[in-house]
Amino acid sequence: MQDNRTMKRVLTLVNSLGILLGILVLIAACKRKDGLEPVTDPVVEKFYPNSGNAGTLVNFEGTGFPTDRSMISVRFGERSAEVLSATPTRIVVRAPEGAAESTLSLVAGRQTVSVGTFTYQSLSIQDVWPRRAQVGSQIRLRGTGFTSVNTRPKVELNGVEAQVINALDTLLVIEVPVGRGLGAVKVSVDGRESLGPDFLYMDISAIKPGSGGAGTWVVIDGEGFGADAAGNEITFNGVLATVIEASQDRLVVVAPENVESGPVVVTVEGEPVVGPAFGVVPFPVITTVSPLSGPAGTEMTITGNLFSPEAGETHVYINAIKVPAVSVTEREIRLIIPGGTGSGPVVVEVNDQATAGPLFRDQNLGIEAISPDNGLAGTEVVITGSGFDGDPSSNRVSFNGLEAVVLEATTTMLKVRVPEQVATGTVSIHVDGFQTESPTPFRRAGVQTLGRGLLDIAPDGGSIAVDRDNNVYVLEYHKHRIMKVSPAGEVSLLAGSSTGIAGMADGTGAEARFRFTAFAGLVLDEGQQLYVTDPGNRALRRITPGGVVSTVVDNFGGQPGKIALAADGKLYVSNQLGSTMWLVFPADRIFQVFNGPQHATWAANIRHAVDAANTFYTLTSFMAPGNHITRTIRTSSGWMPESFWVGAFFGQGYQDGIGNAALFNGIRALVPASAENLLVLDANNHAIRSVHTPSATVSTIVRLGAGFEDGDFRRAKMSNAAWDFAVSDTRDAVYVLDCGNNAVRKIILR
Repeated sequence: MQDNRTMKRVLTLVNSLGILLGILVLIAACKRKDGLEPVTDPVVEKFYPNSGNAGTLVNFEGTGFPTDRSMISVRFGERSAEVLSATPTRIVVRAPEGAAESTLSLVAGRQTVSVGTFTYQSLSIQDVWPRRAQVGSQIRLRGTGFTSVNTRPKVELNGVEAQVINALDTLLVIEVPVGRGLGAVKVSVDGRESLGPDFLYMDISAIKPGSGGAGTWVVIDGEGFGADAAGNEITFNGVLATVIEASQDRLVVVAPENVESGPVVVTVEGEPVVGPAFGVVPFPVITTVSPLSGPAGTEMTITGNLFSPEAGETHVYINAIKVPAVSVTEREIRLIIPGGTGSGPVVVEVNDQATAGPLFRDQNLGIEAISPDNGLAGTEVVITGSGFDGDPSSNRVSFNGLEAVVLEATTTMLKVRVPEQVATGTVSIHVDGFQTESPTPFRRAGVQTLGRGLLDIAPDGGSIAVDRDNNVYVLEYHKHRIMKVSPAGEVSLLAGSSTGIAGMADGTGAEARFRFTAFAGLVLDEGQQLYVTDPGNRALRRITPGGVVSTVVDNFGGQPGKIALAADGKLYVSNQLGSTMWLVFPADRIFQVFNGPQHATWAANIRHAVDAANTFYTLTSFMAPGNHITRTIRTSSGWMPESFWVGAFFGQGYQDGIGNAALFNGIRALVPASAENLLVLDANNHAIRSVHTPSATVSTIVRLGAGFEDGDFRRAKMSNAAWDFAVSDTRDAVYVLDCGNNAVRKIILR
């Protein structure tokens, strides 16, 4: 039994050796008898040049060529050519002696390949450099026979004629014409033609996206790129980028760190092609997300800036789950909440630059809108959304931490009353253990009336100022006095006649006398002292907080009008009878500072303004008075007036915009609010407007209705006979002299 097993093992070993021997025999049969290399079928894809004299070097490009030159035979007709070099993809031979045309054939091993025709002539293209380039580049052709006494050489790249920049018998310099693709270079001279190597057009037709930042994936479309990633070098404004994918007509790259705006350049085999500029933009800005919670099917609106409306460039994620957008503009994204996202941040990603917004709660309870979104204590507010309880007492609503009274309730609506002592802040709702917040704060804002029925304001003018304690000073010009209105609305006499008698006298309170006109102006300095122009007495008067009146200047060469106080304490007083502006500094010295724009006079009954840079803003009475603002800039060479800086040259109306595109209707006062913002009382539009001075951009802060009513900005009304205004020290309220309603109106902004 043991012998049988041994015999079987021997037979198995013999069979295995036989199989191995057979394999070796087959391998040997596939080799040349000399054992150098296997014989394969050669494929000739192209050859160049197709003409030249004896000795011209001719290239054959293809695949499957043997590297042993003894296995290669190239014949020009009946003549053999000397093989100079051989690789698997290229064979170079020297053209033998010959005449006219010769048929080319290549023999590799036992295979014979017909190649084409070689023409014996002096015209020959031996090399092209570079062999790829973009339109407008210059390339060089080397060869023989390029010049002629009869004609200039004609050069074509893939069938498109190129401009010859320079021509020598052995060298041509040409400019790459508009064209596409890959094709042979052809030169024609005196009826002769020669084909050389292929030339490849390079071009960047588009980059997408065209803007973004570090890490943005950018697709570059075009032609002439390297087929593999390593064969392409891409830079963004000179900074090297990473190539992710590559083909001859498309590249995918990642914008590098420290990327700056500038052209995208693709370099292949040392040849660059310049594409469009890639613009570096900031990360997207999220201003509001509404609602911040809600069920599936609810529409969400995201407002902000720097979103991209281009398809596929803006993406939204809720708790890291991508949610498709319904619509996208540069400032707004709309989408439908899908449900099932869980709770997490809302993220907007534009061209791979992501900005995280507020937290979204995946729940039934949510606030969609609040109307009005501003108001004072007692204002009734309607909150719409989802997940509310139909029982008013089961909904707990708070405004910036202060609980409000719920008046009515359904599952989608709550009507509440704004609590006392409300401040600007978030509205929160708690229902059945769930909590949600308003997308935007509720603003403590609206209009209140002070002193109505207690003041005697002329319907066509006056002036106003407010101190640090929010006491308001009102100039009743036709009564020749100044009244004081406390924050609680109490009215008292500060200085001047209690019965309206005009005169000229210093003194305290009712002892003082003034001779005011509608042009009189009022300002308050850092020491809380009032300065008032007294046009009838051609004087400048000073009033202390205690009502003590003294005369500062009594020798103006004309009647002073409105007054402005600069940050350095200088007083600028307009001359109501001309275009002169007086500077009072120190307090008892007068200088003529500058004249208004040519052919213009100051609108002396309009409050003018001087900002921290001593730029002077006012209106002129020339062409469309009251509807455009002029400014005068202080330079090293003097004051330079700039007419019609903001507002239309002619006409009137209501429109925000830049420069002369903005429309006003009855500007009555200008007040600087900050280093770069000028406030405007636009009386006939019942509006407070703002001008961003560096860009001359006009926007609206608040626009009220016509008439008289207090309340939130949606309901409040004001007359069009508003003649002056002042800004509180904390910049959170504007006090308007509403002459048409004989009252001071406090516009609370926050």
